Amino acid sequence: MWARGNDLPQHERELRDALLRALDTAAVTAIEQDLLRLEKEEFSGKYPLTAIRKELMASVDRRMLNTEILRLPEDMKTNLRSQSADVIQDDEQARRYLAANELRLQVLREYAARRFGDKAARDWFTVYELAARMKQRNARALIERTLAGTVSDSSDMRQQAISMVDSQLRMRLLQVPPGTEFPEIQTNPPSRSVH
Repeated sequence: MWARGNDLPQHERELRDALLRALDTAAVTAIEQDLLRLEKEEFSGKYPLTAIRKELMASVDRRMLNTEILRLPEDMKTNLRSQSADVIQDDEQARRYLAANELRLQVLREYAARRFGDKAARDWFTVYELAARMKQRNARALIERTLAGTVSDSSDMRQQAISMVDSQLRMRLLQVPPGTEFPEIQTNPPSRSVH
């Protein structure tokens, strides 16, 4: 329904259409199969909305980290990729991964909206995206310090503090009732370019 429907706001339809154009049929089918598996295994338990929100948060975090890796200077990216097999090894592959992650995120967001009414203009998701953008700055600095071999006790403590605040924010956002708006949040939507 989401892939073909016209009942989405225009900016969401444009994003959806760009994502569907960026991915081949095999990738879209794989995303669909993964989401069907999640619905059966994770979203049918006692707290399905909590499971969906956790999955959405993980998608935002993947977006943040992989976007930041793509923005690194070439020498840093090469160095990072040579040190970690977990990092996507090619820019084009990373862009496809980000498009697939974004498509998956958009489908989950719409699923939560239709099943639980869990979507509003400035809701818990907006708050989490804002927090992720703030974390993104720290993620880049941490990557750069790690690659330069200059991670210190103070930067390690700072990262631990950021992780603790992030964990507390996650717990609180998981408890926000569906449809709750935070009108005091002033934000521009994050840029979600599809390359």
